Amino acid sequence: MRDSGLRSDLARLARFGANVSDSHSCFIFLPSGVSSRLVHLNAGQGASGITAPDSLSLVGAHSLSKEIASHCDLPLDAGLIGWVAKHGRAIHVSPFDRSSSTLGVYTADQELKSFIGVPVAVALNDNTPPLFGVIACDSKKSFAFSKLRGKLLEELAEQVSCVVGQSLKLANPSEESELSWESFVRLGAHLIATVGAESLQLIRVKALNIPELERALGVGGCLKLLAQIGRLVQQTVPPGTPICKLANGDLLIAVDNMMVSYYESRFEALAGHAREQGHRALLGYDRLPCPPSRSSSSSPHESFDAFVNESLGIVTLEPEKIIHEHRRA
Repeated sequence: MRDSGLRSDLARLARFGANVSDSHSCFIFLPSGVSSRLVHLNAGQGASGITAPDSLSLVGAHSLSKEIASHCDLPLDAGLIGWVAKHGRAIHVSPFDRSSSTLGVYTADQELKSFIGVPVAVALNDNTPPLFGVIACDSKKSFAFSKLRGKLLEELAEQVSCVVGQSLKLANPSEESELSWESFVRLGAHLIATVGAESLQLIRVKALNIPELERALGVGGCLKLLAQIGRLVQQTVPPGTPICKLANGDLLIAVDNMMVSYYESRFEALAGHAREQGHRALLGYDRLPCPPSRSSSSSPHESFDAFVNESLGIVTLEPEKIIHEHRRA
């Protein structure tokens, strides 16, 4: 995907955001370096040196105003939009009693009355925590953004994350996220440290009709279908989501516990469309119980590893507690 194609998609999503939130303007900002990274990768160049950004770039906008800055780069250490990106948290200001110039996107005052900003997670790779862009909406109406509109913008932020993530993967297929345990623990450690174990839910996704698929498609065809579903599941969840393939082929995913039903319905729809010679996989979902929280001096990686094992009902014994069976010769 070319950078211009990505910008076209983001402009369309900004227009959609303005419509669903009934906003005066809807802006999409991405961390500095992401657009240039896509350009470099599409040109066959390396993308080393991309670090945590110190600014945000406006990459998509829809507005009823013609007084938008043509080149808009905002610092992370100033303003409402920069605050959302720096802290990865949403903000809602109503009544908005500041000058429009404080947002950094207008060349003249717009007499705004409401503002909302929602973070957009952008994962450059599996080895680093995600950076954050922002969806920012404003309105000339007081109290314009209800909880429902805020939730819709959060859903839009996830879609923007997916679009940007897939553009990065298409630009450099060698960086496609692994389904390895190491990657899963790395991302999970960051997530559990950020939101806490009480906000997480582990979902185990498994194919229920593997013997039937093997008989109908052969082992190769069955594996091809399951690999296709795995890729589609990866593309559905936001970049940076902990996901791995277990030894038996099941997928283990850590998500926000408020989003479990949403993701399960998305996975089911994907499985319905993914077919090999007319056959589809029937998926089952196990919601693993969250273990009770406990204080620990262990590292985040060890904590997440223990969190997963306890959720799976795996008890790791200390070496001195293992009872060895001695048999007579």
